[in-house]
Order: sequence, then structure tokens, then C-alpha cells
Amino acid sequence: MEFTKSPVSVCEYKKTLRTKTNLEADVIVPDTRPDIVRVLNVKALADVNECYMRKDKVIFSGKTKFTILYVGEGDMNKIYSIEYSLPFNHQADMPGADENTVPRSLCNVSDTSFDVRNSRKLSVGATLDLCVDAYRGSDIDAISGTGENSDIPSKSKEYNFDILVASENFEINLSDSLTLPVTEDNCEIFDIDIRPDVSDIKTVNNKAIVKGNANISVFYSSDGEISTYETESAFTEIVDINAMQAQQSVISSFEVADSSCSTVPSDSGVRLDVDFKLKGNLSAYENKDFIFASDIYSPDYSYNVKSRKVHLLHIEKCNPFETTVKDTISLSNSDAQISKIHYMDAMVSCLSVNKDETCINLKGNVENVVIYTDEENCLNRKKHTTPFEMQIPCLSKDLNSSIDAFVSLVSHSFALASSREIQTRVVVKANAKLTLMEEVNIITDFSVDQTTPIRKNSQAGIVVFYPTKGTDIWAVAKKYNTTCEEIIKINSLDPSCSTLGDKPVLIPKRQKS
Repeated sequence: MEFTKSPVSVCEYKKTLRTKTNLEADVIVPDTRPDIVRVLNVKALADVNECYMRKDKVIFSGKTKFTILYVGEGDMNKIYSIEYSLPFNHQADMPGADENTVPRSLCNVSDTSFDVRNSRKLSVGATLDLCVDAYRGSDIDAISGTGENSDIPSKSKEYNFDILVASENFEINLSDSLTLPVTEDNCEIFDIDIRPDVSDIKTVNNKAIVKGNANISVFYSSDGEISTYETESAFTEIVDINAMQAQQSVISSFEVADSSCSTVPSDSGVRLDVDFKLKGNLSAYENKDFIFASDIYSPDYSYNVKSRKVHLLHIEKCNPFETTVKDTISLSNSDAQISKIHYMDAMVSCLSVNKDETCINLKGNVENVVIYTDEENCLNRKKHTTPFEMQIPCLSKDLNSSIDAFVSLVSHSFALASSREIQTRVVVKANAKLTLMEEVNIITDFSVDQTTPIRKNSQAGIVVFYPTKGTDIWAVAKKYNTTCEEIIKINSLDPSCSTLGDKPVLIPKRQKS
């Protein structure tokens, strides 16, 4: 007596973890730079080099590059820049994870800070928001509900679920050449800000074609004039990913991990060669239908059933969602009035995420730092935090779904409303997916010992059974070593019914042995 066995991919472990780590470092001003008078901005860019699992732990390691802009002694209208690189290691508890768990990691800088110790030393800090989406799958041989043996009672159920077929972290190294609108060759670059926006991903055999734009802001001075140059750079990259196929549902995330630039004098101005690195992850899911045998027994002979509990995933990919966060920054009475705004830096953080029946509700903060010149021609900074909320539409109404959400900045801009007010505009993009894990019992093996009949001598020829309304006929038949068909036949029940009412039923002793 054999049943059909078929291989099927299932989920053994699935968990999303969010954790934070705070970094601090002391930075000494190089001998080639003047003493610090006023710090204008501290920017941090995190690069996770490695994310791996150990027993009940997830471990991150990488480096964070700090860019410090300050006003030096001697000229209150001149900016100096210092770069400092700080390695980091962080581990967090993740019960159930092990070396076979596949991680998908994300990192975002949500806050920076500084403290000037003296004119030659300052401490800098950054808060890293780390997220890992961990998955462990396995292939098992399950008894299929198709091709059932007619001599053995069996139940089956069809399931629709998603399996992870490809997941890979990768780097995309991009470059572009810009021409700054200056004629002097003594151009000094203070900072370069990259905001990537992936607009399209197409999958083909073992490849993904990634298209998008990078919004680039360059903060520089030439011949003493402080300026900002903004442009947009389009990119198309082909990434090799094994098992990637067309028609799969792809979940993606991208973040800038590093950037650098160099200047080259040219006839038309100053050529700026920009290089930046994108860290990305693509996870591809394939939808499957499978009919599992959910229960099997023999009414006549001793039998053995082997089963295991597994998880089937239901993935809903939400379309990327954008919102514009607008605010007005008002100077306090102690702040010097604004003469000209030179530059704006921004970062975004996700504070909370939850779901109702119609959408994903996300709350976060946008932190803006504006560098400006006051009426006395001195450089100043203004830092301001703007809370925001997003409602991301989704189809699933299940409130037990786990949520994986990632926010990034697409672009930012500013306008001088008055000498004491700055209007800011930041475009925030969110990528999200919902995961519902359905636990099911999978039968992996079944055997019948036809040399050992079930002992029915103690069982009466017929039993009167008093059910409660809704009692499963299958459970009653299995308990009394008979079949659903025989109970239905002797009680003249509807052949299509699967449950009993509240009236007594007769359970005949099965004669076959």
C-alpha cells in the first residue's frame, strides 16, 4: 500500500529583528587643519561588511565613515572638512537562529551627535538602525493528497504558499562625471550626498536588471564662494543571482554604503568624478500549489504515521510608497538671522510600524541640518526634527502578519521663507512586505503492517454515539476503526456532510479484518 511522495520546500524558521547600536569615537584635528571654532555638521555613512548567524545570535560587523564640517579659527566664513572611519561590531539575541539561517540585513543611520572637547578634539556619535530578515528553509518528501490509496482512508487539503528560491546580498559600484560651473581650479569639496532611487527591477534567467536614478548633491567652494551643485545620475546594472527567474515576486532593498570624489581641471570648469557604492539585497519568491495528505489511518491493521510541523509562507509585496514631508524651521531668539542658505543634510528613521485591516501604518522622523550664513557673514547650523506618518496600502487583512519595512530618502530641498524661517521638503520612500506563517502538520511517511490486524474483539457489534453539534465524522470513524462512508451509510446521512449534528448516531463494527 503506497502513497505518492513529492518533494516540497518549506520554511523551518522565519523572523525579523530590529536592533540599534550606538557608536562613539574621539577625533583629533589633523595638524594641517586649524583649531575648531564651530562644528557645522557631522554626517555618518554605515557599511555593513558582514552579517552572519551563530546559535541564537545575529552578528554584524562593518565600518562607519564620519564627515565633519566645521568653521576654523581665523576665518568665520571658511569651512574645513575631516573624514574619520570607525569599525563596529554588534550582536543581538535571535532565538532559534543558527549557522544555516540565511540573513537579509539592512542598515540605516538614524542620528548623529558631536561634542567639542577642546579646539583640537571632538567626540562624534551615530545611532545605527540594524534590521535582519532571517530565513531557514528545507526540502522534505511529503505524502501528497493526489494518487491516494483507495483501501486506506485519507484526508487531504490544498495549500497555496510562497517559497524563497533566491536571496543574495551584493554591491553595485557606480560612477559618474559632473562638471561644476566654476572656472577656477582651486575647487574644494566639503561633502557629497547620494540619494539612490531604484525605479525598476526586471528578472531573467539567473540575472536581475536594476534601473534607477541617484540624486547627487555636492557641497563645495571655489575661490571662497560656498555653493551647492545638484544633479541626477541614471544607472542600469545587471546582477548575477543564481535561481533568479522571470515571473518571480522580488523583494528588494538598497542603501548607500560609501562615496568618494576627485576633481580634475577642465576647459569648461572643474570635472568632478564621483564614485559610490550601493549595497543591495534581492529576495525572490515563487508561488506554489500543493495538495498535502493531512491525515491517514488504517481501520483494519496496525499502522505507523510519521509527520512534522512546518511553516508555509504567504508573502505580500507592497508597492513602493512615497510621501513628501514638509516643514518650516523657525529660528529661536538666540539664533543669528539668515542671510543665505548654503546646504541641507537630511536623514530618516523608522520609529514604529503596525498594521490595520487596510494598510501598514509607519511612523518616523526626518532630521534636517541646514548650514547658512548670518547677517554678520558667519557660518551657522540649524538642526530640526520633523515627525511623519505613512499609510501604505496593502491587500492582506490578516493582523498577524509580520511586517518588514524600510525607509529611505529620495531627495530633499529647502527655501528661505524669511530671515528667520526655512522651508524644507523631503521625499521619503518606503518599501514593505507582509509575511504570514501558517503552521501545518505534514505527513512524511505512512506504512501498514498487514500481518497485525487491529483487535476488535472488545468492540461491540454496534455503538450508539452521542455527538455534540459539529463533531467531525472523520475523528469518530478513526476512533472506532471504521470509515466515514460506513457511518454515513448506516445513518442515512448526506454523503457530502463532514460533521454530525446533536442526534445520536450508530457506529457499526467493521467486519473486514
